[in-house]
Amino acid sequence: SGTRETLRRVGSNIGHFARSMTKALTGLMQTHTETPPQQELGCPVAPKGKPDVADKVSGIGVAGVRAAVVAEGSPLYARFMTEALAGRDLVISPWQAGGYEQVESMTMTYTMPAPDDVPDMVRRIVAIPESISGRAVTWFAPDSEMPHFTVKQRCTSEGVMYADRFHVEITLEARADAAAGGVELRQWVEVVWLKPLPWTASLLGKVIEKRVRSETAAKFPTFVRILRDLAADQR
Repeated sequence: SGTRETLRRVGSNIGHFARSMTKALTGLMQTHTETPPQQELGCPVAPKGKPDVADKVSGIGVAGVRAAVVAEGSPLYARFMTEALAGRDLVISPWQAGGYEQVESMTMTYTMPAPDDVPDMVRRIVAIPESISGRAVTWFAPDSEMPHFTVKQRCTSEGVMYADRFHVEITLEARADAAAGGVELRQWVEVVWLKPLPWTASLLGKVIEKRVRSETAAKFPTFVRILRDLAADQR
């Protein structure tokens, strides 16, 4: 009788342990695979402080920049994704009104190759796939009467560990520049953390932020070139 009771308790403990492990593993898998809920899109406002990168473009105005951004089919973002980032499988929605401040937004999904120069320290923490699936939501305020134009883009990735813990927000502002006979383009880049990384991967956060800023700044001339071409076509 004592032996049966001991075996019963051991079996109960094993069952409890198995259920606990299953619950923990399920939670861990959800942490790394679930797509975070989309946040509301408010009226885009340029961040305070110095932009990450800026350039002056002659021969086009704020209206031309706006026309290039909102052009049907979003050729600005489609070309930038393919020419600068080697993106493929693009699916781009039409611009549509929505959000609690009645902004107009566009959604683009895509696949792009993973960078091939990821530091070894990062590879030891995160498995990097050959390609990454992404989603970008771009929005602006259509009724703004300001003498400038501001557009925001929020980018998320899938299929990489910890990708659900942050998104990247890019703000582009175009202001008239009479001295240059055109516009000044200013861009801010921010990594927005939705959930902190575990302490064992805390250094990864700094690497992500540094890389996002440097890569975005490096691709900015390509973005400006495409924008200039499209804005000129709108005249």
